[in-house]
Amino acid sequence: MKKIYFHIDNGGMPLLFDDSKFSCAKSYLDTSVLINNGVEEIHTTDMTRFTFDLIDNGYEIYLCYKKKRINIKPGMSITPGTGKELRRPHLLYRVLMGGAFNEMLGINVNTGEEL
Repeated sequence: MKKIYFHIDNGGMPLLFDDSKFSCAKSYLDTSVLINNGVEEIHTTDMTRFTFDLIDNGYEIYLCYKKKRINIKPGMSITPGTGKELRRPHLLYRVLMGGAFNEMLGINVNTGEEL
């Protein structure tokens, strides 16, 4: 299965070498080209493509912060303890900006670390 990794920080992006088996993108256009070309493994900081629509393109979706990775999929629990779960119609970017993944990723907004 193809994989796409959405990095919310530049520091978590892997280093790209000539023999790397993945591709990196930092813009909407670059990310779109990689997705449209069916690249097997994509790492990007462009959050505009962070949607469940990628599942239809054969991608597993990951959200990354520093060294943490979360496999994002419909039906998964978000905001531990609330019983809320992700559904396909959810706008993942808005869920991210609303802080629903903060605890899972280890982001503490009280210490000044922000998305």
